[in-house]
Amino acid sequence: MLAYALESRLRERSFALLILSLAAGFLAVLWAVKNVHADAVAMALVGFFLGPITPKILSAVSLRVPTSLKGVVMSMTIGLGLIGSSTGPLVFGIVAGRGYLSSLPGVLIVLAVVNAAGWFLMPKQKRIRED
Repeated sequence: MLAYALESRLRERSFALLILSLAAGFLAVLWAVKNVHADAVAMALVGFFLGPITPKILSAVSLRVPTSLKGVVMSMTIGLGLIGSSTGPLVFGIVAGRGYLSSLPGVLIVLAVVNAAGWFLMPKQKRIRED
């Protein structure tokens, strides 16, 4: 829903930066405010804002590779995402088991900033033609 509302109004980079900054802001609220109700609302909003990032990444990658490589590149992108989604909970579980759970929102804020930096490194949007 959010992606459809903002897609026609913003470009890829500005959309990603807006979404990631809002997610990082709500993570900061989660980190700073020690209230269960405020934490629940902030966490729900973090998930709401991070949800459209994966389809945007797939769309951006598919626009920048030639059609002959699209299947391989999309499979690699999805595979790397699956590796991250399977090791992330493992690492977070280890961190929580050692008692460092209060520092987790700070780590997620840093990861959102790194993700935003990755959007700056992405080349301009133009389709590669095959010769």
